[in-house]
Amino acid sequence: MRRSLPSLPVLLTGLCLVTGPLSAQPGSNPIGTGTGLSIGPRVLVDFESSDLTLGGEIRFAPPAPDFLQVRAAYDFTFLDGLTERTLLFDVLLATRGFAIGAGPVVRNTQLTAEDPREDFTGWSAVVALGGDPRTRGRFNVGLELRWIFLDPFEPRTLGLVVGLPLL
Repeated sequence: MRRSLPSLPVLLTGLCLVTGPLSAQPGSNPIGTGTGLSIGPRVLVDFESSDLTLGGEIRFAPPAPDFLQVRAAYDFTFLDGLTERTLLFDVLLATRGFAIGAGPVVRNTQLTAEDPREDFTGWSAVVALGGDPRTRGRFNVGLELRWIFLDPFEPRTLGLVVGLPLL
């Protein structure tokens, strides 16, 4: 049974308000240049079904060019009686804390309860605000809006990402 997300405007507003204060901790510096690497958890919610997705990601900014980043993530989507697993990889064009990108996706799921688990491949597009791995501080926090294109379903998610800078 699909549920609607009645408080989507409240969720969007709350997520936008929380990213600024969490990213502006004492001792943090603005986004720099050079290499950056972060790893951390992700929490996403599907717009149509309100299904919860939890996962982890690693995001890397190479030393050159400054506008290019790559991200890999592994997520678990919790449905009624089924947990879907999703592996995704993004190439991001990033500047001043804003990033857009796309990449391949593999999702392991069942279409019906009688079907065996199988992998569906497709691609996704993402718009991200914050979460840049070159941010100097204890954490980097970001928002992510993602469109996943898999046949026969196309989830749309909004998420919060918290990264721990390693470089």
